[in-house]
Amino acid sequence: MARAGYRVTAPDLRGHGDSPPGDDYLLASYASDVLALGREWDAVVGHSLGGAIAVIAQTKDRTFARRLVLEDPVLSLSDPTSFIAEFTKPFEDPTAATILARNPRWHPQDARLKEEALEATSPEVVRRTALENQPWDLVPATMGLDSPTLLIAADPTQGAFVDPDLGDRIAASSHLVTFRALAGAGHSMHRDSYKDFWEAVRSYLSE
Repeated sequence: MARAGYRVTAPDLRGHGDSPPGDDYLLASYASDVLALGREWDAVVGHSLGGAIAVIAQTKDRTFARRLVLEDPVLSLSDPTSFIAEFTKPFEDPTAATILARNPRWHPQDARLKEEALEATSPEVVRRTALENQPWDLVPATMGLDSPTLLIAADPTQGAFVDPDLGDRIAASSHLVTFRALAGAGHSMHRDSYKDFWEAVRSYLSE
């Protein structure tokens, strides 16, 4: 993004990175934190939880972003127990070597950065985020977004959070939402399918 001419701000969410723990981990609270950083962003890119937060921030304040890119966002979460099990498993052995072994398509630097990210948060943040936001259903809010939005999903064979049926249904409900699934890409497509992911984002933002 920076090489494409954007001035980039990458926030640490509450309970992540250098940010302090939160009193709660409600999606609305995450969104309020992000809105406090500013509005009228030319583009906001949100991955996974970040995509969910971007939807809520845009719903709360239509001046938040001129365009959104939602990378396999968690729009619904009907089984928090399975989610917690999957996303707390990396904490069992959070070394770069193990991360890279589990994700052989990642660049080694991505594995090192993921190790640092895991060290800067905790399984408790994952657990509380999943449990404190039930019921978790942002599909109606996504259908009602008032900014042009690229909804880009992982390959359904790779455990995508947004399956093709849901993506097509959201896009059909709003002329502002463009949906595409990235063939062969996993949930962290910016790591394991970087060139394809960036080309999709670059093409969309240059329209």
